[in-house]
Amino acid sequence: MVTGKIMTRRGIGIEQIRREIDAIDASMHELLMKRGELIAALQDAKGVGGARGTTALRPAREAQMLRALAARHHGAFPIVSVERIWREIIGSFTQLQAPFRVVLSGGEAAVLREYARHYFSVTTPVSLLDNAAAVIDTIAGDETAVGVVMDESGKRRANRPAPWWLTLAQRGEGPARVVARFPFLLGADRGAVAQRSAFMLSRAPVEPSGEDMTLVVVPVDSVRDPTSAKKEIELAFVGAQLGGLSMRLTDMAEDAGGAGMALVEIRGHLAAALIEEADAGLRWIGGYPVPFDLNSGNKADEK
Repeated sequence: MVTGKIMTRRGIGIEQIRREIDAIDASMHELLMKRGELIAALQDAKGVGGARGTTALRPAREAQMLRALAARHHGAFPIVSVERIWREIIGSFTQLQAPFRVVLSGGEAAVLREYARHYFSVTTPVSLLDNAAAVIDTIAGDETAVGVVMDESGKRRANRPAPWWLTLAQRGEGPARVVARFPFLLGADRGAVAQRSAFMLSRAPVEPSGEDMTLVVVPVDSVRDPTSAKKEIELAFVGAQLGGLSMRLTDMAEDAGGAGMALVEIRGHLAAALIEEADAGLRWIGGYPVPFDLNSGNKADEK
């Protein structure tokens, strides 16, 4: 009868491996607790939360952290699992700094709830609303609300209501704006729900992350003719003395009065004032950090 330890191919005993795993688990827990101890100091330094009611969300900072995480990741542990753990940590600590809630629309209830749980902490309250207008109105009336609207640009125009971006553009000087886009890590082996394209809306600042897109709504006449619409868009930006920008037309729709509107993505971080001071009918609705393509190891230029 063999009485010795079972040995691995590397000659390390199972009991020793388990001790090392336990030590790593304890170290990770200790680091999480230490991270928590820094939250109060960070809250005071940033001036967020409490009676101040200021959001602690910083999508550009989160994008930089995720890009660095993805760039250095290697080994058998799935990157999608790393992202999920990371999002749980960031979401939970953000809740400690300044509590927020998530409101969603644009899909079935089970899908939306699973989506929220993937991209936000399990400690985050989640509410499902009837449409994008309700999401935008909620953010306007509640500074702790973060909205998620599903991207419906691929649907036939005859089969959908007014798109979320048109509703957002028509809100005038409302506080809601696009601040992020999901999924951020493209090419990961994850469930179909988490891979659905969506936009995050909130009162958080739209800050440069290093690789960004700016979203602008532009009046057009040729809603059913993309080629003519693109020419109109280019002329609108030239008239606003913003010619030469790298941009693409992503969606078109008609407002309640029948006027044509187009959603345009512009490469780079452009401030709202730069767009709206041009006074050419252009409407800035926010922007987002460009997703990271795991297959190419750099930013994703396409949806």
